[in-house]
Amino acid sequence: IDIEQTKRMVDTFMAKGFTYFDTAYVYIGGKSEVALKEAVVDRYPRDSFQCATKLPFWDMKEPSEMETVFQTSLDRAGLEYYDFYLLHGLNAEVVKKVDAFGGWDFVKGLKEQGRVKHIGFSFHDTAEVLESILQAHPEMEFVQLQINYVDWESEGVQSRKCYEVARKYNKPVIIMEPVRGGSLAIMPPQVQEVFKKAEPDFRPLGIDQNCHRQSQFFPERFDHVDALQMALMGLVRHVDTRHVHTGEHQLPKNMGIVGRGPQSADDFGFAHGRFLLFRLAL
Repeated sequence: IDIEQTKRMVDTFMAKGFTYFDTAYVYIGGKSEVALKEAVVDRYPRDSFQCATKLPFWDMKEPSEMETVFQTSLDRAGLEYYDFYLLHGLNAEVVKKVDAFGGWDFVKGLKEQGRVKHIGFSFHDTAEVLESILQAHPEMEFVQLQINYVDWESEGVQSRKCYEVARKYNKPVIIMEPVRGGSLAIMPPQVQEVFKKAEPDFRPLGIDQNCHRQSQFFPERFDHVDALQMALMGLVRHVDTRHVHTGEHQLPKNMGIVGRGPQSADDFGFAHGRFLLFRLAL
């Protein structure tokens, strides 16, 4: 991890009013949570930012490991509590293990102890499975879903169907993969032509095939519509949202598209089922 580059990204993100930082116990072999400490926790007042991390179950052998994993996440990041704690990557099979290990009660206990503020889960399965989880566990406060215009009607991802289930149960949604890992920002010529017909001012994003930014495509003012804007505006058209998950090259522009971020957990709308969408993943 380039910590100095990460610090610059964090500073830009915070200066624009955004506050939500996403990581996970398994990201980069644990280095991501350490980067959170070095780039955010050690440099900003605790009440100026919000942190999320995730509890993975796929390699766990014993229920006692949940506490070890959680405390490790706290220690790596230098935190006394996490604002958002997610059961990581739920699907029908992982749910069986969460059930067997008492994972639902574990995260509820963390919240009761004040070691986390909000509990939820990230999700990769069908809308039917999502509904079964939300029916069985109304204590889950939010859900993280993969949503973008390619996966909106995908039978594999079921973005729209899962989103509609979350709305049905009045759960806020954190959106991951809005630009599909950057793939929606770099389009082959035949796909560009489709977008140009829909939007005459469309231009491909200024990033080459090696994911290097081409500076001529990043002027001070953006007077055209590019692939990144198409991806983000597609979300805005489909979902009740205010913010978008971003990556290194697109960070300043993404924030220009979506505006100013929520300032506290209350702004995320847990009481009203609003949907948040902007996170900086470390």
